[in-house]
Amino acid sequence: MSEFINIHSHQTESSASSIINCYPAEIEQFVQQHPTQMCSVGLHPWHINEQYEQELEIVARFAFSPQVVAIGEAGLDKLTETPFPLQQAVFLQQTAIAEKVQKPLIIHCVKAYSKIIQLKKELNPQSTWIIHGFRGKASIAQELIQHDFCLSFGKGLIYLENTICSVPLEKVFLETDDSPNDIEQVYETFSKTRPVSMEILKDQVNKNFEEIFQNRILC
Repeated sequence: MSEFINIHSHQTESSASSIINCYPAEIEQFVQQHPTQMCSVGLHPWHINEQYEQELEIVARFAFSPQVVAIGEAGLDKLTETPFPLQQAVFLQQTAIAEKVQKPLIIHCVKAYSKIIQLKKELNPQSTWIIHGFRGKASIAQELIQHDFCLSFGKGLIYLENTICSVPLEKVFLETDDSPNDIEQVYETFSKTRPVSMEILKDQVNKNFEEIFQNRILC
């Protein structure tokens, strides 16, 4: 039976089929306390400070852990106070880490899609780039799909009918992010909004997951 895969969660009590997002300061304790739980590790653009070089070293070190199935969330955000050139530098270092360990890159992007697409075209990465928490227009989604991004949807799905109906299921993931809602609710909302049967949706997301996340470990 297909699982409810949750590509990105901040809730440590999430199920074994969830990928828990960890920041560099949290990752060592997390892998010790939750030795069979999948997770990601990355430096969020909101949290870049004077310690960013040390934190990137932590990301690079734990990227090899079998529990760490993705790098991120990394990204670019034009609404945060972190200088954009610094964001780009930190993001590029994390793309290099993802490429080195050949694990997906989970991306936070706010008003910087053109730059993210430009960087992907320039770098031509072999690892998969996934835009998490996507809430953009169908036109932006289509441009991202054309450049081989995957899109992960979470809260706000009900307002994205045109967008989610335009995205091939082969490029779709679902998530809870920092929402207390269960991942099952996200699947139900997507299923009703698209519409698509729950069985087909679950099966396809599981297939996407198996194809992209090769170092998966579950309880």
